[in-house]
Parts: sequence; C-alpha cells; structure tokens
Amino acid sequence: MALGMHHRTGQVLPPGLKHQLVPELVRKLKLLQARVEMAPLVAGDKREVMQRLQAIIAKAPCVLFMEGSPSAPAAGESSEAVALLQKAGLKFEHFDVTTDSSLRQELIVHVASKAACKYPLLFCNGKFVGGFDEMKRLNEQGKLADLCAPGSLTQRLEQLINKAPVMVFMKGSPDAPRCGFSRTLVELFKKNNVTYGSFDILMDEDVRQGLKQYSNW
Repeated sequence: MALGMHHRTGQVLPPGLKHQLVPELVRKLKLLQARVEMAPLVAGDKREVMQRLQAIIAKAPCVLFMEGSPSAPAAGESSEAVALLQKAGLKFEHFDVTTDSSLRQELIVHVASKAACKYPLLFCNGKFVGGFDEMKRLNEQGKLADLCAPGSLTQRLEQLINKAPVMVFMKGSPDAPRCGFSRTLVELFKKNNVTYGSFDILMDEDVRQGLKQYSNW
C-alpha cells in the first residue's frame, strides 16, 4: 500500500475532509496489517534485515555488495569487481558488508540457491545478477553494460513501493514532516501503531512527479 502526499508545504487538511478520510484510512490500514501479520513472512530480526536489504538494493540501478569500499577494497575479488565495473563505465552504489554482519550473512542465504555464495555480489535494477565470476562472464559476452543500464522510472517506483507493506511518500521524514498533511498522517500512524516505510519526495523530483502519473492523480 503506497500513500502519496501532494499538498503544498504547510497546508493542513480541511476539518470536514479530515473527519471523512481518517476513519476510512485507519480501517484500511488495520485490514492491511491483519493480512500482513497472517502472511508467511520471515519473522523478527530476519524480517528487519530483509527490509534493510531491499532498501539498499532500491537505492540505485546498480548496487555492488562488497568487502570494503571502491577506494579501499578489503578483498581481492571485491577489488577486481570494482575495476571491472569501472572499466565498463558503469555507475554503481556499493555497500560494505563488513559493516553489517547480520545483513552479510542473510544476503548469502538469500542468493545461495543461485550459485553465488561469496562476495562481491551484484544487483541491477532490483534483480540479482551474480558474483564476480558471473560479472566476468557477462563482460566477456558484452552484456554487462546493458544489464546494468538504468531501469525505467516505473521500475524504480515499484522498487520503492515494495520496500515495505505500507509505504508513505511524504514531504520530509517521520521525525521531521514538512507539510501539514504529512504531519497529520505520521501522527495518525503513531496513534494506531502502524508500521510503515517512508520516502521524502522533496529529495527526488523525478520520483515526486512520476508518482503522480503512476498513481493516476
């Protein structure tokens, strides 16, 4: 479930409209939470790790999970992967798995059935590509650059929407909302103990405008 904010900064919902929308919104959110709680999702800490993993993968079209950083790789194959991607002219974000032992372990489990059980690991447009051997194979075939080409805005929006069962596109953050409607919604969720993810649309104009078309506002 994705919720978008499109009121101007500081604008508050009219009292009459607020009284009409809030009960219906709470009802729908409680129904959604009930379905989520009944779904066979991973539990506890593992669920939180998977949500963080999905958020990292959605950060950029191309994400390399590696040991160390591009400027200071901590392992040989991570260094070689960085050199390979840079030589291919690919822009990519990285995540240093040595800084997060839980995510490091869970990601290996997540991709273990796909014949890649060591770092570095590459994701492109939200999909798992493979380890260093697969990167080399794709590069030799001339397919690496095409595979990591930026996806469409629709793909990016869908990745963001799927980051959490309830996803709020708002102005500001839950800790510092920057418009009246966003502030009202944060307070409503807090009052009803709704767990949700968020994205600050003021930080990305492409997402802000694309969301309007995607949601058919």
